Order: sequence, then structure tokens, then C-alpha cells
Amino acid sequence: MKKYVIFAIFIISFQLCSAKIVKFSVDMTGQTISPNGVHVSGDFQTEAGFPSDWDSKSTPLVKELGTDIYSVLVTIPAFRRYEYKFVNGDQFYEVEFVPEKSRIGFDFNDNRWVYIDSLQFDTLNLPKLLFGGNAPSGKKMIRFKVDLSLQNTNHTDGVHVGNTLNHWNPKKNTMVSFSGKTYEYIDFTDTGYIEYKFVNGFINEYVDSNCSNKSKNRYISIYSDTVLEAICFSECKECVSKITPPTKQIGAIILYPNPSKGLMVLKISDASQPYSVILNDFRGSEIKRFENVRNELIINTEDLPKGIYFMEVNNQHHIHSPVKFLID
Repeated sequence: MKKYVIFAIFIISFQLCSAKIVKFSVDMTGQTISPNGVHVSGDFQTEAGFPSDWDSKSTPLVKELGTDIYSVLVTIPAFRRYEYKFVNGDQFYEVEFVPEKSRIGFDFNDNRWVYIDSLQFDTLNLPKLLFGGNAPSGKKMIRFKVDLSLQNTNHTDGVHVGNTLNHWNPKKNTMVSFSGKTYEYIDFTDTGYIEYKFVNGFINEYVDSNCSNKSKNRYISIYSDTVLEAICFSECKECVSKITPPTKQIGAIILYPNPSKGLMVLKISDASQPYSVILNDFRGSEIKRFENVRNELIINTEDLPKGIYFMEVNNQHHIHSPVKFLID
């Protein structure tokens, strides 16, 4: 019997420790408050002990004394992404119209979202967003995006963004993915200059000097609510539009023109042994192979879709680093 009691205590303790107290808040400044009050609706409600998710009347918010802020405390499991909206009233048709910049967006999803990534015993106070707005009063929204299509993300450490807003503590800002390997995070700031850098697990990106400051950080000046483009991790452009120099040379190999719109020419200065030439897409899948190549190879790329590719040039004596090229 004693063992069962200990086990039950362990289970209860584990459940409590895996949950987080979260405070949802909304700023109703300028709104005519419904006589039925202000509510929050989302996919967290069942976990918080309410009858059902997306119930527009079961989770009322309380007006904070002397303010136009309405809030509620809930206890929900951590390490999850939740979606929600505020309701001025208690009917579904009275939900706020979430601005496009703040919406999840994927598959026409117009909900807000939050990721609970902490088990600390303090309460997580979510931003006091303006009803139907992008940010708290007096603040600007910045939506960070990074594309990890060319990176390995098979780890448990997550994707983060470190910046001057979180004092370079990236673990505070866990990014989430709604589709593919593009990760996002929304933060709020005063107008002004911000530096930032993405972190894939425990790996900090190395940002080229073409898109970084003297500290090797990305940077931007914020004057309005801003949604950044999904930049390729450790690159200056989107992954699908990465443009390499006109001529790529590694050792005794020259490939041109690069980008290509039709024919490409590969020149190999050392022709003492035949080479094999393999073309791979950005996922590493082989799409073309040429054997017994010596001085020169002309490659027709007209049948290849636009995008990033890699060329391997090897023989039994020489293995060259893959050459990246673009079909434009």
C-alpha cells in the first residue's frame, strides 16, 4: 500500500511540475465592453480545466483595477504551442479580428499563438496585446523567421533567436514551425535598432559580413510592426534564392555560368584520370550522373526546376568538395 501511495504522489508531483501558470491579458483600450464581459478562447481550455476548447464563454477575463487590461490565470502543460483569440462578449462571432501580421497564417489560420517553454515556478505573463492589434500599447511587433531547409534539426534543443531584446539569452525565445522547416517567433519592442542571431540547437549561426554588423550579428531598425523574411540559416538570402558567384572554382575545377539558365560548362584541369560527376538536389538526392569525364563536360540544365543544387566531382585519387550552383 505504501508503494502505491508513493507512486501516486510521484505522478501528481510530475503533473504539477510539467505544468506552467500562464497569464493571458488583453488591452481593451478604445473598445466598448460587452455586457457579457471579455473572454479568451483557444485550444488550451480543456488542459486548463474548462469544459471544452474554443469555448467562447467559459473562460472570462477580469478587469485589472484602474486599467483597461483584462486578464486570467490558467495552469497548462509546458513545452507546447497553443492557439487562442480574445472575445469581446461570449459568442464566437464576437472574437477579435487578428491582424494578418500576427496570424499563424499557414492554411489560412487566423489565430494567435504562444509556445510555453519554461517550467520555472514564476508566472508567465503574456504580453498585454491590444484587442485586435499586433502589439501592446506603445510597442511594435517584430516577427522573426528562419529557414532551416539546408540544416539538420534532428535534436531536442529546439530553434531559438538571441537578440538585444532578450539580452542574448536565446533560450527565452523558442521558435516554432507551422510548415516545413521555417521557424518563427514574435517579440515586441520600442522603435529603434535591434541586433539578432539564430541558434539551431546549440549551434550559433555564422552570419556573412554582407548581412551582419561588426559584431557579426544580423540587425534591423524597427519603426512599425514588422514581419521579417524567412532567411536561410547562416545565409543572407532565402534558401531557395541563394545566388552563388558567377564562377565557382575549387582546386582544379571551374563551373560556369553559375547561376545557369540552360547549359553549364565544367572544366577539370587534371585529366590524368577519368572523373565521375554527380548532380544532387538540395536534399542530397541524385538527379544526374556522368561517368568517364576528363577535361570538359557540357551539362544541359533546361530540364531541371529552378533552385539550389550540388555537384560532386570525384575519381579514385581526388575527392572535391561539393560545388553549389543555382538553376535560375
